[in-house]
Amino acid sequence: MLFLLQRPEAWGNVAALWARMQADPRFEPVAWLLPYNVGDSRLSAARADIHRALLASEGIPFVEWVPGIRMNVGQFDVAVFTHPYDRERPPALWFHQVRRCVDQVVYIPYGLTVGAGAKNLRLQFAQPLQIGADLIVARAPGEKAMYARHCPRADGHVQVLGHPRFDRMVQALQAPLDGGLQARIGDRAAFLWNSHFSFGHRYSQSSNFSTFDLLGPEMFEYFLARRTSLCLVWRPHPALFPALLEQGLLSAEQLPLLRDELAGLGVVLDESPGHLAAFACSHAMISDPGSFLFDYLAMQRPLLALLNPEGEPLNEEASALVNAAGGASAMAPVEAFVAAVVDGRIDAGALARRRKQFLPYADGHSAARICAAILHDTMACDGIGTVIGSYPSAEPTAAVPLGSPVLVDVALPPVLAHLLVGLRRIRAEKAAESGARKVLRRAMNRARTGVGERIKQHPVLMAALNGLRERRK
Repeated sequence: MLFLLQRPEAWGNVAALWARMQADPRFEPVAWLLPYNVGDSRLSAARADIHRALLASEGIPFVEWVPGIRMNVGQFDVAVFTHPYDRERPPALWFHQVRRCVDQVVYIPYGLTVGAGAKNLRLQFAQPLQIGADLIVARAPGEKAMYARHCPRADGHVQVLGHPRFDRMVQALQAPLDGGLQARIGDRAAFLWNSHFSFGHRYSQSSNFSTFDLLGPEMFEYFLARRTSLCLVWRPHPALFPALLEQGLLSAEQLPLLRDELAGLGVVLDESPGHLAAFACSHAMISDPGSFLFDYLAMQRPLLALLNPEGEPLNEEASALVNAAGGASAMAPVEAFVAAVVDGRIDAGALARRRKQFLPYADGHSAARICAAILHDTMACDGIGTVIGSYPSAEPTAAVPLGSPVLVDVALPPVLAHLLVGLRRIRAEKAAESGARKVLRRAMNRARTGVGERIKQHPVLMAALNGLRERRK
């Protein structure tokens, strides 16, 4: 079994499967550590340090890819992909190259899909890997149904086995891992804030799931004004800080200063590879659309989705989840949500129903079902373990009303103040764009996406395009 690992944040997706295979003599798991993004050497080098440390901390042996390493026919029986995008892997490990060398290709989705729109549907359901894999693991029947609608191959290769990332979460609920976060939170009500990176100009009218420019300044100010009783646990998308540099909002020298300022203000900045500690220590979550909306359901705690009115639409399941859990595009609903959590006005029965609907196989046995599917190439895995009805309920870290937040005066330190001014400027610039320009940009983005996705289906064309890009550098 070859595990092709690319991003440290995705290790939790397959850690339980790795452990299951290590304990089963029928499997021999092997890990190759690939670049985070082969087209960005600086980012890949930085993330590789984190990835190596993460794997070493869990005693996972791995082979680090270097130019020249190739896979030989018959070297492995099965290849497990944790990321679908060929363009971010070395060409020797693009899907069509790996498929020639192994008997079976398995895809464990790196994220829990939320986006609709032409670009996102192609990214999540129509990459060469998603079309050609022998087995794609689905979280729930609703996810499999989206493959039927959006994957050119439909859903015959998709099996509803539950996502193995929840196996590890089950363990975390039984023995919470806080990694020191709880000490930094103290006795405050903790709200986990997950902000997406797609707030900049180049995402305007295209894949813009982020509300970081729309609500970010007010989010910081609201929680800082109540920092003695409310704790903002900020877990930005790993690409958000690089986006701050790209947009010119901060310099590389200012990033460590920002981290220091946030710590001094009582904001808990969580940049660790795994999110389970932040989940375990928080009372509720406020998040841009992304995998966390589904992940957090396993905690059976309140969540609120932040929605960009001009962003890409959500897919069918994500829309159903937001309709059930609630969404916000302004600060007033956010403040009402915080007040409801603090006052204990949350419907526990509704939380349980949502978990059962969207995570029916989050029972701690998904890895076992996947192993059975690989060995037998069948969907007869329903007898392994029990489903969500017996899944342990997670109680918030404070089971009683948390008390009224206390307002305090806050003087913003210079780097944070500079960042908030920049976010408000970007917000104003995007709002000032004419309607005609927005329509034109959307049309151009759709056309560019269509051409790019067609090229990805032809490896020779994609290799030629990559070669042109390298020569331009």
